[in-house]
Amino acid sequence: MPYLDKANFEYTTQDGKEIALFLLTNKKGNEVWITNYGARVVAIRVPDTEGTLTDVLLGFDTIDQYFKDTTYQGAAVGRFANRIANGQFSIDGQTYHVSKNIGDHILHGGFTGFHNQVWEVKEVSQSTIELHLFSPDMQEGFPGNLSIKCTYTFTEDNELIFDCSTTPDKDTVINFTQHNYFNLMGEGTGDILSHELMINASLFDELNDECICEGDPIPVENTPFDFRIAKEIGRDIKLTHEQLKLGQGYDHNYHLDNFDGQLQHVAKVAAPNGITLDILTNQPCMQLYTSNWFSETIKGKSGRIYTKHTGFCLEPQVAPNAPNRPNLISGVVRAEEKYGCVVVQRFGVRERI
Repeated sequence: MPYLDKANFEYTTQDGKEIALFLLTNKKGNEVWITNYGARVVAIRVPDTEGTLTDVLLGFDTIDQYFKDTTYQGAAVGRFANRIANGQFSIDGQTYHVSKNIGDHILHGGFTGFHNQVWEVKEVSQSTIELHLFSPDMQEGFPGNLSIKCTYTFTEDNELIFDCSTTPDKDTVINFTQHNYFNLMGEGTGDILSHELMINASLFDELNDECICEGDPIPVENTPFDFRIAKEIGRDIKLTHEQLKLGQGYDHNYHLDNFDGQLQHVAKVAAPNGITLDILTNQPCMQLYTSNWFSETIKGKSGRIYTKHTGFCLEPQVAPNAPNRPNLISGVVRAEEKYGCVVVQRFGVRERI
């Protein structure tokens, strides 16, 4: 029997858009399941050291659960991932006001983000799905029309490649990312604190008491945020540190070392069952989030409740609040300039990092 029931994802919206579930496979028999609602990854099944297929992605087994989701499970995120302070930014002296969907700020594109829209399915093959979305000028307050192309490819090397691109017709700000929650031991099996993590970053961003990044990044050295040498996620997460208190764990942006705009290896994770995850990207930063705010109401595919620290996200992007932080890559994309975000999630098996 198939791992998921496609009938549980079949839905037609009031304006006639069809939602469905799609299966990508490779010759090894491994699987990626994707829905065009929010361009979301629903399941990733790869082998552990015993060869047992393990679903390493948190998520749900019905479309109704995704409609109600507030945690961006598996979604493509935009127009601007992460937060923009006070819902405003300026380009060449012109100020734009965007929706405020989290207190006085905007998060992950606002109320109508990529995560809760129905993407048009342009092409599907055994290993690739191509999805398109049109975001009109001033949607949520962002300038410029965007015709977005998002492609997921599952390779013979167990790489899930997310490639999301657009060319705006006005100067605007853009920051796409992919928002998978992982538990390499298997979704619903417990917390991720025993996973070993390495992040190739010497700087990170501090949060204020509203989880907004404002100043320049600071060194990770001599802080719980130093993952340059692999360590268990849970080793320092409960230390008495103001930044861990503000984020209720790790919910912080890292400035990746040696950024040059090309695809580079930026992170590695290994679980006790031997499943590994490598992250490659062309983005300058990456957010680490350890599902600190999960509530007791989130029930996953396993039927188990997703509680605090049951998944982790590694979200390549430009820095949070970048348009309002003058010393950083701003996220401004000029009219007729091509923008693209590439994230490679490569799965493997070995004993430890």
